[in-house]
Amino acid sequence: MTHEEFKSKLQSLNLNLLQFSELINTPYSTTAKWGKSNPVPSWVEPFLSIYEQNLMMENIKKEIKTLAEKL
Repeated sequence: MTHEEFKSKLQSLNLNLLQFSELINTPYSTTAKWGKSNPVPSWVEPFLSIYEQNLMMENIKKEIKTLAEKL
C-alpha cells in the first residue's frame, strides 16, 4: 500500500491520521512516516478493510433497529 493509497483509504473511511493512530494505539509520529520514510505495514490494508466492513455492519444494525421500531 502506497502513501497515497493509505491516505485515500483513510479519507474514504472518514478517518484522519490522528484518529487512525489513536484507533491502533500508535504514536502519530510513527503513522505519519508510513509511506514516506517508512513503508506502510502490510497489516494496515487488511485492518482497514475489516474496519470498513465493521462500519457497514454497524449501519445495517442501525437500519434494522429503526425498521423494527416501526413495526
